Amino acid sequence: MSGKNDAYNRRAFLSKSFSGLAALGLVGISPSLSSKETANREIICRPLGSTGIRLPIVSNGGSRNPAIIKASYEIGMRHFMAAHLYEGGLNEKRLGDALKDFGFRKDIVLATMIPTGRNYQGVWAPNVKELFLQRFSTSMERLKTDYLDILYLYNIRTVEEIAKPELLETLTQLKQQKKVRFVGFTTHTNHRELLEKAIELDFYDAIIVSFNYTMSDNTELIKTLEKAHQKGIGLVAMKTQCGSTWGIDGYRKPLEQTKNQTAMLKWVLRHNFITTAIPTFQTFEHMEEDFSPAYDLEYTTEEKRFLDDENIRIAVGFCRQCQKCLPTCPKGVDIPTLMRIHMYAYGYQDMDLVHLAQNECRENQSLSQCRNCKECKALCLNSVPIARRISALKELNWHRYV
Repeated sequence: MSGKNDAYNRRAFLSKSFSGLAALGLVGISPSLSSKETANREIICRPLGSTGIRLPIVSNGGSRNPAIIKASYEIGMRHFMAAHLYEGGLNEKRLGDALKDFGFRKDIVLATMIPTGRNYQGVWAPNVKELFLQRFSTSMERLKTDYLDILYLYNIRTVEEIAKPELLETLTQLKQQKKVRFVGFTTHTNHRELLEKAIELDFYDAIIVSFNYTMSDNTELIKTLEKAHQKGIGLVAMKTQCGSTWGIDGYRKPLEQTKNQTAMLKWVLRHNFITTAIPTFQTFEHMEEDFSPAYDLEYTTEEKRFLDDENIRIAVGFCRQCQKCLPTCPKGVDIPTLMRIHMYAYGYQDMDLVHLAQNECRENQSLSQCRNCKECKALCLNSVPIARRISALKELNWHRYV
């Protein structure tokens, strides 16, 4: 992670590892990796809170393709994410196999996300510590490593979870045993409340939060993120490109602009309190597009036009998980979770994530409560077309999953 000031040069490690790309057949697939212009450009790096780690501002949020995992390392990514629950464990196993085959485990910051032991109905397992350690052991075996750089508690929703004595004791134990260097958590909702609690606890080293340009008017959240940053908490951004919901709500024409992905990433990364973003990508083209802001955060004319277009901002329809829609539904349906299910089903086309999100809904708050509603009365204070998306979940046969 060393480098001059806030950056490092790719030439040093590309010169040593380009032969590995050729062996993988990536040279022909992704020719820009070999360009002299790209190899000479400096990658912007930032400190991860008070951990002492410095990271490129764009990281690998997950990939199913070992060749792309390798290529993302070659292009300059150094923070690699996995998750205990994703793909029934294959997510961690694929990354572990790739790290073993390609041999760059010690050169990266390896992290995974493990659920705490509380189900999404709020019920804790009888023995939280035992269950968590069992899951941790399984994750380590899949990742083929004897230590994690960062262990994130997965999808936290309440302050109770991050303050649970049994969890704090377990995480402390893992750090003392040098099985984990740093600990953190991820969250989609209750951002401000959880950030404030983390600041108060002074225990967590890093936090993964949803953050994108549709939140530009949420000044209180931005202030809280800045406060957490000043307290030495490393902040990692997810959902930076608004959940890939482009064009699925009937707004296809304005979303054809080619610069939208980089414009949104740059908006996030121009906030210095964000250390790095963790987009997911499954093609070489998307990998290179997502990493391109790591060299230069200045907007192009096209990117400025995109970000300034209010019609596009409305068309994005990103659900901020603010929960302000909940009182507007007469049946008490968990609207924010249904919006995430819609995003995973239609935007990501990832049924594994659909299943995980489905489990977060209690039966009396699930899509089943919507089936006999002739007119959806739930309202969003921002721009999410709730009724249209619930209708899509019902009509397009996703009921098999939700």
